[in-house]
Amino acid sequence: MSPEGLGFARIGKGLGDAPMLDVCGFHPAQAGINLTEQLAHIARANKLKKQSCAAVIDLGKYELFPVEAPNVPENELRGAVAWRIQEMIDFAVEEAVIDVFDFPGDRPANQPRQVYAVVARESLIREHSEAIRGAHMQLNAIDIPDLALRNIAGLLPEDSQGVAFLYITGERSLITITKHKSLYFSRSFPIGFNHLQAEDLDKVEDTENTEIAGWYETLTLEIQRSIDYYESHFRQSPLMNLVLAPIEIELPQLQQHLEQSLGIKVRKLDIASILSVPQDLDEKIQARTLLAVGEALRQ
Repeated sequence: MSPEGLGFARIGKGLGDAPMLDVCGFHPAQAGINLTEQLAHIARANKLKKQSCAAVIDLGKYELFPVEAPNVPENELRGAVAWRIQEMIDFAVEEAVIDVFDFPGDRPANQPRQVYAVVARESLIREHSEAIRGAHMQLNAIDIPDLALRNIAGLLPEDSQGVAFLYITGERSLITITKHKSLYFSRSFPIGFNHLQAEDLDKVEDTENTEIAGWYETLTLEIQRSIDYYESHFRQSPLMNLVLAPIEIELPQLQQHLEQSLGIKVRKLDIASILSVPQDLDEKIQARTLLAVGEALRQ
């Protein structure tokens, strides 16, 4: 769910090992039509009424914090974490919805339990919940992009050794690092394809002091910092693979720039390589529906 529109997807059983993407599309936002009406149209057009579903909130509409878990009973964990992170958010903790999930892997016996805390405004969650139910769909969960992308990255062949996955929207990017289908690290930052787009493709390579070249270097630095943290904090072997999620516009220089700057293998993802796709989906529609596809893979 984003200001640009709604991506939607449904996963079915394929004939082979790969899951089958049997419904996939994007419904652009329209002035004067509210969220419930948009969802109802999608449900009618794709025969999704009364089916169970999960939603993904937009990048920038939530926060994800790594925190030390308070030593409390499990049923009191969310409340205890809420008080621990209340100084980290810019609104009252009473107005927040908070969930937690554990760091992956085994922790040493002498180290405290670490969790990720997800924080979003209760008003946003309520708005999405009411819209989905108003469209006569059964809501199972409201998720975050980090975990939707984790579901896709878990299908990549590189995941067995650890893989970074970079998702770029118009104004923001999100990097996740997964291994064995577990999310180790994720981080969002305000660099999008609108910052990286150059009218002259030579502009990035030939003019070191251009604003666009600066954005490329900042993006590279954010990725390198993320990889360094993953390797040091989780005591992992060097990460050697970065996969680029489909992007709405062409950035022909991005893959080569990252490969040369980071010194690791970089490739682009076509979802047809990991899913059974009954129709051709161009990169733009893949980009616009990627979070929906990832959430449809939720187990």
